[in-house]
Amino acid sequence: MSAVLQSIQTSATALAVLRESTADMYRTLDQNSCMTALMLPDLQLERYAQVLMRLYAIYRPLESALFDAEQVHGRVGSWYPKYHWLEDDLLMLSQQGMVSLCDLETVRPCGLTIGSRAELAGCHYVLESATLGGQMIAACVRASLGQRAQLAMQFLSGYGSDTHPRWGKTCQQIETALDTPKALFDACAKARAVFALFIAGLAQRKLQSV
Repeated sequence: MSAVLQSIQTSATALAVLRESTADMYRTLDQNSCMTALMLPDLQLERYAQVLMRLYAIYRPLESALFDAEQVHGRVGSWYPKYHWLEDDLLMLSQQGMVSLCDLETVRPCGLTIGSRAELAGCHYVLESATLGGQMIAACVRASLGQRAQLAMQFLSGYGSDTHPRWGKTCQQIETALDTPKALFDACAKARAVFALFIAGLAQRKLQSV
């Protein structure tokens, strides 16, 4: 985190510091086999379902921890939990025999402790930027799967046409919340912790061959 401290001492914006402090973890996640699978032109519906199940196992406990933290520290921005979208998508895929809904009951707590509004802001930075990136992935999935995935695209579609405007508002809210060097440092540390959860959750085992 020495690079974060150095950046904080400059006139860089909070978003720029968050982006720089997590760049290495973003690259690791971007190269993960689960995420790259969604971008392939020969993506199969079964594999798509497997990736969504992995993401649900990350989002459900993480967003529960965020909700609990907001009851203590207050809200940061207009964040909306997304595991509901994953549940809806997985329900549609279960009706096509792609997943078992029984697997949704085996989700474990994420173990993440969120101790301040600054740390909440760091978490929201990761989740909301992921929602923004999800729209690009959604275009690839639609191109590969067409109508077969059309009813199971809530999660990747995000807020629809409102995704980019909401991201702009989220950036403003994060900048406002991270108004001290300590707040920014704490946000960067927690953002890296959230990235670590994604990297670990998506790397637990290889996707099954389909």
